[in-house]
Amino acid sequence: MAIRLGTETAVYALSEGRQMPEFLSERQRRNLQKSDEEVRRRITLLQDFEFENGTSQRLKFSGDGQFLVVTGMYPPRCKVFELSQLGMKYERRLGSECVDLCPLTCDLGKMAFLLSDRTLELHAPYGTHYKVRVPTHGRSLAYDAGRCMLWTAAAHGEIHGLDLDAGSFVSSLLITDTENAHLKNIGLTRVQLAPLGLPLLAVGAEDGQTRFFDIRTKNAVAKLNGDAEITALAFDPQLRGLRLAIGDADAAVKIYDMRKREPISIKHHQYELPIADIHFTNPPMSQGTQSSMVISADPRVIKIWDPNKQDKVLVNVETAAPLTRAVIAPLNNNEYTSGLLLAAGDQSRIMAYYIPKLGPAPRWCSFLESITEELEEAEPTAFDDFRFVSKSELAELKAEHLIGTNHTKPYMHGFFIDAKLYRSLKAIAQPFNYDEWRKEQQQKKLKAKREASFNGILESSKNTNKLPKVNAAFAQRILEENSTAEHTNPLGDNRFSKLFTDKHYQIDEQSPEYLARHPSAAKSQQQLSSQFLNASFQQHQSPPDDDENLSQPSKSIKRIVTATHTGLDAEAALGLDARHSFDHIIQSTADEPIGKRLKSSRSLSNDTNADAFSSRILGSPFLDEPIDDDDDDGGGFIKEITFIPSSGTSSPRATSEKTQRSSKKKKKEDDPSNN
Repeated sequence: MAIRLGTETAVYALSEGRQMPEFLSERQRRNLQKSDEEVRRRITLLQDFEFENGTSQRLKFSGDGQFLVVTGMYPPRCKVFELSQLGMKYERRLGSECVDLCPLTCDLGKMAFLLSDRTLELHAPYGTHYKVRVPTHGRSLAYDAGRCMLWTAAAHGEIHGLDLDAGSFVSSLLITDTENAHLKNIGLTRVQLAPLGLPLLAVGAEDGQTRFFDIRTKNAVAKLNGDAEITALAFDPQLRGLRLAIGDADAAVKIYDMRKREPISIKHHQYELPIADIHFTNPPMSQGTQSSMVISADPRVIKIWDPNKQDKVLVNVETAAPLTRAVIAPLNNNEYTSGLLLAAGDQSRIMAYYIPKLGPAPRWCSFLESITEELEEAEPTAFDDFRFVSKSELAELKAEHLIGTNHTKPYMHGFFIDAKLYRSLKAIAQPFNYDEWRKEQQQKKLKAKREASFNGILESSKNTNKLPKVNAAFAQRILEENSTAEHTNPLGDNRFSKLFTDKHYQIDEQSPEYLARHPSAAKSQQQLSSQFLNASFQQHQSPPDDDENLSQPSKSIKRIVTATHTGLDAEAALGLDARHSFDHIIQSTADEPIGKRLKSSRSLSNDTNADAFSSRILGSPFLDEPIDDDDDDGGGFIKEITFIPSSGTSSPRATSEKTQRSSKKKKKEDDPSNN
């Protein structure tokens, strides 16, 4: 499928593009679709919608709009398509080339084919019903359903009438008159019957005149003069046959009001080729008015224009091959308001074009609307590869030397240049723009991240507020597994509603029984405890307050710290900063008591306040256990820290109660009075 962008609308050429050969396997077809975008974008409107090794010549829709008949050559044949099934219903061979065809019923059950060997074939649902020879070579067919009469415009100035009810020819209509005796040798090219059962038959001739016959009296009633051979005729069904379009061999289309002899509008085709076909249509844009659009086609182009505004052309559709006939698909109500245009021409594929502005797609190919809407959103415009710049902008880019070269296209007050060239010039002239753009992108990402985190906090706070007051953690875990559960009763069973409302049903997640049954909860508790301890250490690692220095430290032994063995070093347990810490490292392991060895590596600075240190230690979050003076077991507990003055400096020495008892015992043994 190819897309053609016009001034006012887009044209989708459905039949153009590559097609896959029939002999390819399914795997080869899939691989070709993956590698070739042109094959991937192809659209098969109808199955077998082509004439292999041949050409298409004539095509017409049935009266109910459910069937389409197409004739072609090499060999001569016709195909009937059932549109609701998107495929071919049957195919028949013809005796010779088809000059014209005419459906006799609304469902294409009966058809008439005018062949080039002067044969008129009548077809029924089962096949060829009857063949009859026409007195002279025929060129066009018209069927009067009310009188069951088939008219054939033929050479030598005769219009043959075949009465299908009686099964015989009636007297022919002649265009000869007493003034011009040579008219009997002028061939008739087209015949058209007025719509809505009007007894008026229009006949175009090679001399450029269009004659009108009253089929009741079989007499000529009027004529319109022209300059060239008449090649196409069409009545406007919307105006009940009061408007007639005539196309001639000089590429001119004339619109007549049947009440006037002069044309009300004339449109010329620029290719100066004979007009091949003409149709009137009523697109949605003109509904409710007395105006119809005209579709005029020559072998190279199809023009869609307004007869009231002949200078305004809606769209020009250039065909891929020389065209012979064109027809617009009807909608379900059999009005020519569809946007699908079909054309027969000198190629194997039948040409199909979809014009969204002309009308909607028929029901049997309604998928075209969704496809074209997606393509209109994704398809770039013709100017996406170019950038418009003024002369001052070129001077800023230091590219004035490009004026007058092929790189700049003058347009209005500036120039069009290639988009890639513009980016290269801008990068050279303004090299730091990329850094600024990168900083802007980083700021945008940070801003979006902040907004996302803030929204997440709000969302979590909203969800937290919705949780029940009793067993909120248990309810949160249920809601994480099942987001559709109710916040007030996540279990969804009224029998267990008190579990989230009554405090007597509160789950103690710290109990040994709960931890024994939920090992994962115990692990999470340990993780939370370690996180809390680390946060507490960081909070209390700050330098001590600058209080007044004591001239002489206290000589009394002060019991300061009582802490359980946590497996951490003494400095972290005391919460001291490295710069103002006591360098008395209490080495402790799981096998020996914490206060077994106390070593002093460096002296305390003079400005350290022992009372301030004592207050900070007493304010530690680990002093949850009361000091026990009666505990004689020094294993696993730091019992005392004493401050012992030294000459010039005051250095603390920490000793355990067990060490003091051993020293007293040794003194008693050394005292001779005890002996």
